[in-house]
Amino acid sequence: MWKVIVKFFIEKIWPEVLKLLVKYGRELAELIFSKAFGFIKNWLSNLGKEKAKQAEEAYSKAESSSDPDEKKKYAQEAEFYKKEAESYARKMEDLERQFNEFKQSVQKDVENKTKDLKAEDLFKTNKEDFSFNSSNNILRLEDSSKK
Repeated sequence: MWKVIVKFFIEKIWPEVLKLLVKYGRELAELIFSKAFGFIKNWLSNLGKEKAKQAEEAYSKAESSSDPDEKKKYAQEAEFYKKEAESYARKMEDLERQFNEFKQSVQKDVENKTKDLKAEDLFKTNKEDFSFNSSNNILRLEDSSKK
C-alpha cells in the first residue's frame, strides 16, 4: 500500500508541487533582488544628492565672494562636486543594468535547477517513513565545473 501512495505522489502530486516550487523560487529571487537593489539605489542616490548639495554650496560661496582667487577656488570645487554627482547618476544606471542581468541569470539558474528536482531529491521515498532528505544543497546552485 505504501508503494502505491508514494507512486501516486510522485506521478500525480509531485509535478504540481514542482510548479509551485518554481513559482516560489522565482518570486523569492525577485523579492531578494528588489530589496537589495532598493538598498543600493537609495545609498547611491543619497551619495549623489550629497555631492549635488556640496556643489550648490560651493557655487553659492563662489557667487558671494568678492576675492577673485576665492571665487575661482569655489567655482572649481563646485564643478568637481557637480561632476561627482553626475558620476553617481551614471554609476546608478550602469549598476541597474548589471544588476538586472545578474538577477535574470540567477532567476534562470534557480528556475532550471528547480525544474530538474525529483521527489527523491527532497524525500526519502524508498522507506516506510516518507521523510525529508537532509541534503544541505538541494538545488546544487554552485557551479561545480568552475572548481
